[in-house]
Amino acid sequence: ATGVPNQEVAPKKKKETGKVCIFGELPPEPGTAELNLRDRAFQRDFVAIESTCTCFTCTRHTRGYINHLLLTNELLGPTLLQLHNNFHLDVLLQQARQSLATNGSLHDFCNELPS
Repeated sequence: ATGVPNQEVAPKKKKETGKVCIFGELPPEPGTAELNLRDRAFQRDFVAIESTCTCFTCTRHTRGYINHLLLTNELLGPTLLQLHNNFHLDVLLQQARQSLATNGSLHDFCNELPS
């Protein structure tokens, strides 16, 4: 490891590959925290990316619809993934700011993050 951040973590990079981060639910497979919505397995998946998510994407669109958008190279597909990922990044940063305001440090906040 050279200490250079892995660009694959960035929400923008995720949406370009058709991958979406999973935050509030168990990861789809051990050791992962993302779904590749370009996979044809999602063609007939008529649920939200995350059932407990309140972002614009999850409250209005299904995995199957997003899969269709990605496979047909519609611009809306990556945009919906970006909205989902940025929503959760914003929530995470809000929680970090709240922890700083309440505790004066991020120590407890970091200890509560999933590994």
